Amino acid sequence: MIKLYWLKITINNKYIFININKYKYNKNLILNIYNKNLYIYKKLLNLYIKVYNGYKFIPIYINKTKLFNKLGNFIYTKFVKNNIKELLIN
Repeated sequence: MIKLYWLKITINNKYIFININKYKYNKNLILNIYNKNLYIYKKLLNLYIKVYNGYKFIPIYINKTKLFNKLGNFIYTKFVKNNIKELLIN
């Protein structure tokens, strides 16, 4: 089964990945942000995450080639700010 995570930016400058698989307990993976760049860590290997690119959410599969590399730059957009409840679906 694919593990799917949503990306959200919090006020304390951390990305929180929230597991939306409702059949298991929710697990939050918190990554520190430096210069608003997201780096992939080993605990995200073989997971799908959804990243908001300014227009829509794009699912990204984390494989070995993406480990320890920068995934991209992310900005706290109005869309994300106005749709926090949508991102917190369990």
